[in-house]
Amino acid sequence: RKGEARQGVLPAQLQRLLLSFNFNDHFVGYLPNTLTTLLLEKSFVTDKGMLIILGMMKSLEELSCAACINIGDVTLAAIPPTLRILDLWQNRNVTD
Repeated sequence: RKGEARQGVLPAQLQRLLLSFNFNDHFVGYLPNTLTTLLLEKSFVTDKGMLIILGMMKSLEELSCAACINIGDVTLAAIPPTLRILDLWQNRNVTD
């Protein structure tokens, strides 16, 4: 929860995580790199934050950035080869 994120709060073995609405770049460093599924619907994470996330999560298989208004083509260029499911529904900054 906002204001309570501290390093070590999330279990290191966590594999699936849903964060939405209040999640932004400030919290990127608190995510465990063990995640295989990350759902960020309607969050305020930016391309800069997504580059950090995608760089540290080597086992990411599913990513949802649906309705994330600050995500664009920069994030798409960094999609890891392990990714099998990508949801970009209602992302106005992603081009064809």
